Amino acid sequence: MEFRMILLAIVTFLLAYNYDLDPNSKREADTIQGWQQQLDLDSANSQIRIAVGLNANVDLILPGVDLLNELGAKPNGTSDHLLLRNVNDVQDCFARSMKSCSAAERTMESRTLYQEIVASAEKIKLARHRIGGNAALLGETIANLLPNASILLVGPVGPRLKSLLNPRIKVPVVAEQDEVHLILEYERDEKWGDIKASCANRFIMSNDIANSDLQAIETFAKNLKEFQPNVVVISGLHLMENKPKEFRMRKLKAMIEILGTLPSQIPIHLELASMADIDFVRDVVNTLLPHINSLGLNEQELHAVSRALNGPHTKEDWTGTPEIALVGDILYWLLHKFSQLEDSKLSRIHFHSLTYHIVSQLAGSWNNSLTATGAAARLAGLRACNRPEIVPQEVELQLPSAFIVSLTNSTLRRSAIIYDPRKPVSKWSRGSIDMFLSPVLVCKKPRETVGLGDAISGTGLLYSKFINSKI
Repeated sequence: MEFRMILLAIVTFLLAYNYDLDPNSKREADTIQGWQQQLDLDSANSQIRIAVGLNANVDLILPGVDLLNELGAKPNGTSDHLLLRNVNDVQDCFARSMKSCSAAERTMESRTLYQEIVASAEKIKLARHRIGGNAALLGETIANLLPNASILLVGPVGPRLKSLLNPRIKVPVVAEQDEVHLILEYERDEKWGDIKASCANRFIMSNDIANSDLQAIETFAKNLKEFQPNVVVISGLHLMENKPKEFRMRKLKAMIEILGTLPSQIPIHLELASMADIDFVRDVVNTLLPHINSLGLNEQELHAVSRALNGPHTKEDWTGTPEIALVGDILYWLLHKFSQLEDSKLSRIHFHSLTYHIVSQLAGSWNNSLTATGAAARLAGLRACNRPEIVPQEVELQLPSAFIVSLTNSTLRRSAIIYDPRKPVSKWSRGSIDMFLSPVLVCKKPRETVGLGDAISGTGLLYSKFINSKI
């Protein structure tokens, strides 16, 4: 028996790392066709009334290396800084993101220095203005996908951002000026000194007063009553990271009061974003998760949540995309943990990474999750390549040919799931929790790296059917 277990483990390991790099893109083409056949792409909630808040801004997107060269910065170190105090701190954090190929977001302490850097960024030849802020991006995605959807966006929307948004999005208040975030992108295989990026990604920096103060929270509460949504999405809480703990807790408790006024049949989704302060992560998770139905997050945020709550797999190497089994264990632990709390509403978690997505849910709490998972993963490739349809030669499937889905559950650890491109979305269960996994077809030369997580989560919500909902 022991020999059979060892042999199975060896075979599973070899299969799991046997990536098929077929030059004819057959697995990619089969996956595209498999999505079309396996998913019900006409099943989105076309009559959705969704309220999204609280962060909105203009993203100034540009090549990060070009800006750092303009600022006279050199790649000297890769230290992490919770708060950016000077250009050297920017250099360190950008280099760290580029070296590990992981998205990150940090706040600059000085408003004056930040405005000077923005002025330098405006001069970069390839700089461009785009919709920014999790709430604004999610609202824009839904407006573009569903022409009959009603969307309320509450946040500090300034004149430039208002002009960029889909005109069907209702914005109750327009601010006098826009908040601008800098998106420093790097391409796959791009070099800066001795650093070489293994994938395309970005580092985000800001000095954002309106969003970090959550100034729109009262407007959000007022307009929820008038708009009467059937889905609510909260995002932007990460921008409070550098505020005093007392301020943050006051805002989190105010959010709980607002959510408490909503009928129980209205699903509430919280989208996390990059946070470096583990104490703040702990406060957000412990305070809000019992009061929401759905959570969206990526690998950095999942790792931070597990660290904050003393969860599993916090000591493993999280460089690049984490193993499926590792993510599966943490998602199970997190959802099971909060499902055991009295009166906790959390029943769904949507994990998204560069190469795959997993939606975990309490059995019987949501319908149509197979399609929701596949549709969201499919959109990631479309958005990254900025194409109306995915071209097989422009993308690559980086999912293993076979994979295990747990490192801690002895039953699940003994068998591997063989990836079948004709049925791209896989499903397994662990106790009372169902898991759905779909690969992402990774764009070889991405044209967009910003807002993919928000577009993904928005798409997943459009196809997900909350059991207690009236829509």
